[in-house]
Amino acid sequence: MKNTALLFLIFLFLQDAQAQKPLFTASFGVQGYTFRKHWANNVVGVLDTMKMFGITELEGNVPHGMTPEAFKKLCDERGISIPSTGGDYNQLVRNPDSIADIALKLGAKYVMCAWIGHKRGAFSLENAKQAVQTRQGEPLSWRHETRGWRTCM
Repeated sequence: MKNTALLFLIFLFLQDAQAQKPLFTASFGVQGYTFRKHWANNVVGVLDTMKMFGITELEGNVPHGMTPEAFKKLCDERGISIPSTGGDYNQLVRNPDSIADIALKLGAKYVMCAWIGHKRGAFSLENAKQAVQTRQGEPLSWRHETRGWRTCM
């Protein structure tokens, strides 16, 4: 009986402590790719689900068939910001302004490049040097007030 009472008191204390101070105080975000199979069917439903889960930041691109402005408006209505969007490596090399323009329309400060084309199983130091030497971040940073770019491979 004493153990049960002690556990009950600890439970009450933890509940009270948790109610006063959240355990996680940073923004909670998600990569749009997480919902890749659902965007085409119901953009509004996906964003509503994100809001329900407490997601306040989205890294991702504009769903097909939408304009950046329309997508940003839907996100803004739900309190979801877009701090980062994606860009194709070849487009970053050939026409970085086009990606920077989309990033600006979304309110994004970063552009993420998820893939640098290379021969399967043979990403080399030369591939990495070429990617770095193209300096995609420079035109984005200086011309369009973005903070830079990131690459995931």
